[in-house]
Amino acid sequence: MGIQGTQQSAGRHAQTILDAYKRTEKQSIVLFSLAMLLLIIVLFFIVITLFSKNLAAQSVLTSIATSLAASLVLTLLYAWVVERARSQSESQARSLEIEETRQIVADEIEAMRQIVSEIVKTSTTELSHKIEGRINKMLEEEVTRLVTTWPELLPKEYFPPSEESNPYFRQKLGEAVRKTQQYSFRGATARFVPTLLLEHAKSDLTCNILIVDPRATIPLQIYALNRFAMREADKTLADYMERVRQEIYVALVKLFDLRQRFRIEVRLCHDNLFYRSEMVEDGAFVSFYLEDRHIYPPTYFYTRKNGAFYYSAFRKDFQQSWDVAIERFPIHAAMRQNELEDFLVKIGAGGEDTIADQIKTWRSSQP
Repeated sequence: MGIQGTQQSAGRHAQTILDAYKRTEKQSIVLFSLAMLLLIIVLFFIVITLFSKNLAAQSVLTSIATSLAASLVLTLLYAWVVERARSQSESQARSLEIEETRQIVADEIEAMRQIVSEIVKTSTTELSHKIEGRINKMLEEEVTRLVTTWPELLPKEYFPPSEESNPYFRQKLGEAVRKTQQYSFRGATARFVPTLLLEHAKSDLTCNILIVDPRATIPLQIYALNRFAMREADKTLADYMERVRQEIYVALVKLFDLRQRFRIEVRLCHDNLFYRSEMVEDGAFVSFYLEDRHIYPPTYFYTRKNGAFYYSAFRKDFQQSWDVAIERFPIHAAMRQNELEDFLVKIGAGGEDTIADQIKTWRSSQP
């Protein structure tokens, strides 16, 4: 039995006692009134019959009878007033009790609703987790099956496109560069390559850097259109092409400054690039310039085991472009800055009288 049932049982018991008391009280008042009335009648009868000639006795008895009659009237009036007040009090108490009972019932209903809601929520969450776990397990099993069936076609890692640099991609690329003795880059500007080599590469690393010739107008236009799809209103395509050229010059200067640590050769190509590749001995990171126009494009990591077909294809593509590149700039430890200046003047970076000052500016620039 709940709290409400216990309260109702106690209320019924109290009401039974109260009703019995009321009946006894009413019977007492009725008996008292009848006794008083009978006494008054007897007194008046005695006055009339026995003391009809004794005026003094009549006066005394009449006074007593009158007092009793007045007392009877007052008693009945008092009983009526008290009963009316008690009836109103009981009515008010009953109303308060009903309201209190309603509030208790409402509180119990709300508590029950919350308990049921919590049970439903918990059950739904558990069921959702079970379903999600089952789906994830199925997906993992399917991916494992696909990788097992076609390992030569599926990449080992995938890095989705984003508007901000992906820390996980930087971490995996840095780990791959740290382990390799051969690093090859094919892209537009190589603006991040010097920092990558400085932070992760071992000394005596062999680096082959293939970038766009800053004098090649069409490849620069294509790359600028792909990279700067959302152009500012006050800038033209020519402005962005010049920005790309400046990034190439900065990369050349910073690569030249690493000549004491690494064996670096830079070659310039006229390829119309739709992807960027960074290759180590055991894998290739390939970023595709797609129509989604993200600042950082999607990247796939192919290895000799996972995605071996693409790994071989991109390595062969790099080698072919590397072999046919006409403009070459081998960087070695014994080189002096005048050789860098001559090369930059040759590719149109500046004039002989200003190139030294421009190199200072490029050397302090951030990628």
